[in-house]
Amino acid sequence: MRTSLMIVACFALALPAAAEDVSVSGCVEPGVEAGCLMMKAGDELYNVTHAKPKPEIGKYGTVMGTLSDGVDICQQGKIVDPST
Repeated sequence: MRTSLMIVACFALALPAAAEDVSVSGCVEPGVEAGCLMMKAGDELYNVTHAKPKPEIGKYGTVMGTLSDGVDICQQGKIVDPST
Protein backbone atom coordinates (compact mmCIF):
# COMPACT_ATOMS: atom_id res chain seq x y z
CA MET A 1 0.00 0.00 0.00
CA ARG A 2 2.76 2.44 0.92
CA THR A 3 4.62 1.74 -2.33
CA SER A 4 1.44 2.43 -4.32
CA LEU A 5 1.01 5.78 -2.63
CA MET A 6 4.60 6.76 -3.36
CA ILE A 7 4.20 5.84 -7.04
CA VAL A 8 1.01 7.91 -7.29
CA ALA A 9 2.69 10.84 -5.52
CA CYS A 10 5.71 10.74 -7.85
CA PHE A 11 3.45 10.60 -10.91
CA ALA A 12 1.43 13.57 -9.68
CA LEU A 13 4.61 15.62 -9.18
CA ALA A 14 5.74 14.82 -12.74
CA LEU A 15 2.60 16.27 -14.34
CA PRO A 16 3.11 19.72 -15.89
CA ALA A 17 1.35 22.65 -14.27
CA ALA A 18 -1.58 24.14 -16.13
CA ALA A 19 -0.44 26.98 -18.37
CA GLU A 20 -1.52 30.40 -17.13
CA ASP A 21 -2.36 33.10 -19.65
CA VAL A 22 -1.22 36.59 -18.67
CA SER A 23 -1.49 40.12 -19.99
CA VAL A 24 1.24 42.50 -18.80
CA SER A 25 1.20 46.25 -19.43
CA GLY A 26 4.10 48.55 -18.70
CA CYS A 27 7.36 50.03 -19.92
CA VAL A 28 9.93 47.66 -21.37
CA GLU A 29 13.27 47.81 -19.57
CA PRO A 30 16.55 45.99 -20.12
CA GLY A 31 17.29 42.93 -18.03
CA VAL A 32 20.55 42.33 -16.19
CA GLU A 33 21.76 40.04 -19.01
CA ALA A 34 22.45 41.44 -22.48
CA GLY A 35 19.46 41.17 -24.82
CA CYS A 36 16.93 40.44 -22.08
CA LEU A 37 13.71 42.46 -21.88
CA MET A 38 11.62 42.91 -18.73
CA MET A 39 8.28 44.49 -17.80
CA LYS A 40 7.19 45.29 -14.28
CA ALA A 41 3.52 45.06 -13.34
CA GLY A 42 2.83 45.88 -9.71
CA ASP A 43 5.33 43.90 -7.63
CA GLU A 44 5.90 41.28 -10.34
CA LEU A 45 8.70 41.26 -12.92
CA TYR A 46 8.01 39.56 -16.25
CA ASN A 47 10.55 38.38 -18.81
CA VAL A 48 9.16 39.40 -22.23
CA THR A 49 12.33 38.63 -24.20
CA HIS A 50 10.56 36.06 -26.38
CA ALA A 51 7.73 38.39 -27.51
CA LYS A 52 7.11 38.71 -31.23
CA PRO A 53 7.45 41.39 -32.48
CA LYS A 54 10.32 42.31 -30.19
CA PRO A 55 9.35 45.12 -27.76
CA GLU A 56 11.49 48.26 -27.74
CA ILE A 57 13.24 49.37 -24.54
CA GLY A 58 11.57 52.45 -23.07
CA LYS A 59 8.28 51.93 -24.91
CA TYR A 60 4.97 51.36 -23.12
CA GLY A 61 2.87 48.45 -24.29
CA THR A 62 1.01 45.27 -23.45
CA VAL A 63 2.40 41.76 -23.83
CA MET A 64 0.05 38.79 -23.79
CA GLY A 65 1.12 35.19 -23.53
CA THR A 66 1.52 32.13 -21.37
CA LEU A 67 3.68 31.85 -18.26
CA SER A 68 6.45 29.32 -18.77
CA ASP A 69 8.14 27.33 -16.05
CA GLY A 70 11.21 27.01 -18.27
CA VAL A 71 14.63 28.53 -17.76
CA ASP A 72 16.47 30.95 -20.04
CA ILE A 73 19.65 33.02 -20.02
CA CYS A 74 17.95 36.06 -18.46
CA GLN A 75 17.63 34.35 -15.07
CA GLN A 76 15.09 36.89 -13.82
CA GLY A 77 11.37 37.53 -14.00
CA LYS A 78 8.47 35.23 -14.81
CA ILE A 79 8.94 34.05 -18.40
CA VAL A 80 6.08 34.92 -20.76
CA ASP A 81 6.49 32.58 -23.73
CA PRO A 82 5.01 32.44 -26.27
CA SER A 83 3.98 36.08 -26.24
CA THR A 84 2.83 38.84 -28.56
